[in-house]
Parts: sequence; structure tokens; C-alpha cells
Amino acid sequence: MTTPQPISPLPAEFPSQRFSVLDYGARADGHTLNTGAFRAAIEACHNAGGGHVDVPDGCYITGPIRLLSNVDLHLSDNAYILFSRNYDDYPLIYSYYEGYPSVRCTSPLWATDAENIAVTGGGVLDGGGEAWWYVRRWEQTDEMWNYILRWRGGCDDPDPKRHVWWPTERHREGNRYFSEHSGLVSDLAEAEKYKPFFRPCMVELIRCRRILLRGVTVQNSPAWSIHPFLCEHITVENVTVKAPWDAPNTDGLNFECSKYARVQHCTFDVGDDAICMKAGKNAAGRRIGVSTDNVYVGNCRVYAAHGGFVLGTETACGIHDVLVENCIFCKTDRGLRFKSCYGRGGVIENITMRHIRMHGIIKDAISFIMSRDLAAMPADTPRNPDGSFQYAPDDMPLFRNIAIEDVHCFGALSALLVRGLPGIGIENIHISDAWLEAKQGISSEGADSILLDRVTVLNERNPLKQRRFDGLLLSRDAFTYAFEQPGK
Repeated sequence: MTTPQPISPLPAEFPSQRFSVLDYGARADGHTLNTGAFRAAIEACHNAGGGHVDVPDGCYITGPIRLLSNVDLHLSDNAYILFSRNYDDYPLIYSYYEGYPSVRCTSPLWATDAENIAVTGGGVLDGGGEAWWYVRRWEQTDEMWNYILRWRGGCDDPDPKRHVWWPTERHREGNRYFSEHSGLVSDLAEAEKYKPFFRPCMVELIRCRRILLRGVTVQNSPAWSIHPFLCEHITVENVTVKAPWDAPNTDGLNFECSKYARVQHCTFDVGDDAICMKAGKNAAGRRIGVSTDNVYVGNCRVYAAHGGFVLGTETACGIHDVLVENCIFCKTDRGLRFKSCYGRGGVIENITMRHIRMHGIIKDAISFIMSRDLAAMPADTPRNPDGSFQYAPDDMPLFRNIAIEDVHCFGALSALLVRGLPGIGIENIHISDAWLEAKQGISSEGADSILLDRVTVLNERNPLKQRRFDGLLLSRDAFTYAFEQPGK
């Protein structure tokens, strides 16, 4: 396997002329709605051939901001943009959500079919996610749950299958409506009744080219934090992405069907996966026909997140030629996470992850988990006599030619967890020069070929109980290396 090389995307470059939002009526007083002022400043900059739209120090309340070609939105170090919590400021649009075409609210910061755009500076973009998020009962202490019910309004859904708190009744009814349509919602008029449910991504960039995100903090996104979709030549540097650990679907950075990207010196502390590669979901995603490829991730740090670096579950169009190196994951749910499902399809190949350090991983240091996502299959999918779905060859994802090198994990629940399914390929995976401390060891079933070479697995509770694997090939047969229980 040839190691992918670091990517140097085409740069975003701007004329030197500057346009201050204050000159277009913006007021940094923390309560004036500045949507019109931001729009006027960006349009003036764009119409003049491009440049920098400056956001000076202060707190600006605004509705959605649309970036136009050749515009750099530049936030000073003490600029704070707080996006409105008024749902009426976010019109419903046709967009995508988790790999499917869907109705969503307009994103707080967005661009479509733009070229040469940027968001730079040391300021903060705050999506006001508290107005959009639901809260899961099982993630809260009794004290916090009682506080939410007493002081935050909204409504409690006591259904034992989904015991959650919703900010409004429209959120709760929207969830019901969305589920009844298996996530394939296209009727804008009907969806308007449930608008608050259709949480937008914070930074949504669609079919854009030559993108620069540098220095800013993106926090409290309603859903995914940064989502380049069908984009090319993307540079993300020194960006911080934050959301509470229990904020639903607040992935840090999701590349989807996008190419030629470089991510470096970024920090993630979020409520879902941190750095994630995606490529559409199921047959609807495969119709897009654009893979995610040629991505470099280096020198990033991840704290709270469901996964540090993640591939999937949306894999329909394929993901390949990705290099991840020199990253640190601390107290993350999982470290290196690979996942997909029946129905997704796609080939995930030529991926290298090296020089990774992890500490206090809550679940698995490295995992390959394949699942049966029945809810994602269209209702008209053919079924077998026993009621199970009939999957076509294109429905089966394939993970192959993946190298994991020089990985040190100091504390995890399990060192390596592999759960394959018949028909889903997990082949030619090479894990080498790894040191994995965990409470549990290795559990593998359903892999076609995972080679462990110079891999040391040791008991976090008793480092004397360790084993080095040289040339161990994991296959479809079950393999377990479990530590003895403490005291035995």
C-alpha cells in the first residue's frame, strides 16, 4: 500500500481592501439584530471585486450570514457573533442531512456555489445551539434533569424508548413527523409546522471551492459544526470547535463528498464525532457520485467526542487517499473509529493513520463496527421470506488498504474491537508498532484480514499482564485476547 501524501489545496487569496460591518449599520451591543448589516457589507465587498469584511470587537446578534465569492469574513480577537435564537430567522430550504436529501433550516453561516471564500481571525461564532438541542434523560443526573424540567420550559417526552426533553412542542412533533417519513422529508409547507426540529449545520458550504477557515472558534452548533459538501480545495487551520459533550449531533468537522483538504493545528471538544469523513448515505448518496478523497489531517487535538478520527457511517460514494498524523485524543469516547452499515455501500481505501497518541479513551482505542441500520432502508426495498432486507452488491461497504502505525494509547476500555457482518469487507488492514493499554484486550469477529505486527496489548490495571503480537492475522473467525480479572 502506498501512503497518501500531505495535500496542499489551492489557496484562498483576497484583495487588500476592507469593509467594516459598522459602516453598514451593524451595532455591537448584544441585542440589535444585524442580519441586514452583515449582508450589505458582504455584498459590497463581493461587488467591489472582493476583499475583507471586518467584524470589530463586540457582540453581534444576527440571523444567517451568507458568504459570497472572493470575501473573507474577518473577526477581530474579541468579536463575538451570536446567531439568533428566533427560529423565524432561519427559512426552511432543500438541503442534505446525514447523507440524505432533506429539508433543513438555513444554516447560520453558509455558502453555495462560491469560490475563494474565508472566515478568519480570532473571534467566536456561536450557533446558539441551546435553542435547538434536545436532551437525553439517560445522560443527565437526577439533579440536572429536574433543573431542566423546572427552569428551561419545553416539554418532556416520557416514552421509555426515547425519554428526552424537547425545547418546544414543535420539536417533539417534528421528531415524530421526521421518523414517519424515514428522514426523507421534501414537503416545505408541511415541514414548516415543525421548523424548530430541522436543526441546521452551523457552517454549511455546498459546491464551494478554495475555502479557508483560520483562527476562529465555532461553538454551540445546532447540529454538525462544519460541513463542506461537494467542495474542493479546503484549508482549515488553528480552528477550535466546541459544544457540550451531550449536545446531539454536534460533529466537529464532517467532510462529505469533498476533495483536496488540509486540516491542521485544530482543537475539537464536541458532542459527537470530531473529525469525520463521509460520502453520502445508501442509494440516495450513491446517486451523488462524488467520493471524499485526498484529505490531510495533522497536529490536531480532540477532547470530548464520540470518535477522534472517524470514517463513516455515510460511505456510499467512497472515501480514499486520507492521511492522518501527529494527533492527540484525550478522554474521547473512541480513538480511531471505522463504521458503516448494510445499505451504505462504498469503498473506503488507502487510508493511513500514524503517530497517534491517546489517553483515557472511554470505550475503544481502535474499532471497526458494522451494523444493520434497518431504519435507513427505503420502505420499498425487497425483502426475503423471513422479512429481512435483500441487499444488492452495491449496498455492501468495503474497508481495505488501511494502515494504522505508531499508535500509543494510555488507557481505554478495549484495545481493539472488530464487529463485522457477512458481505461487508474488512480486508488488508495493517496495525503496526502500537502500544495499547486497556481494561479489556482484543475482541474480533468478521474481519477478512487484519494484521497485527509489533502490537503490544497490556492490562491497564496490571501492566505486567501484556502480550505482543507479531504477524497475527485476524479473520472471520472469532478471536479474543482477554485479560484475567483483577485478583485472579
